[in-house]
Amino acid sequence: MSTYGVSSLHVRSVNDDPSALLYLIGVGDAILLNKKILAGEEVSEEEIERRIDLIQMMENMNFVGMDSLWESLSSQNENVL
Repeated sequence: MSTYGVSSLHVRSVNDDPSALLYLIGVGDAILLNKKILAGEEVSEEEIERRIDLIQMMENMNFVGMDSLWESLSSQNENVL
């Protein structure tokens, strides 16, 4: 990620499984990262459209709410175990 200049990276474990990690980056970094990738690689129109859709979806997310939801789901999984 440092190669592309990503400045905000958040790592979350999935279901407390140390081998299942989710890497989240900020929307601004996602846009810049995709621009750099698209400028340097041959990517199909379909893939470009998919990435734009995902970025637009992320722009509308409430990340504070997502963090709260993630913590809630994590604590529920701990209670089940």
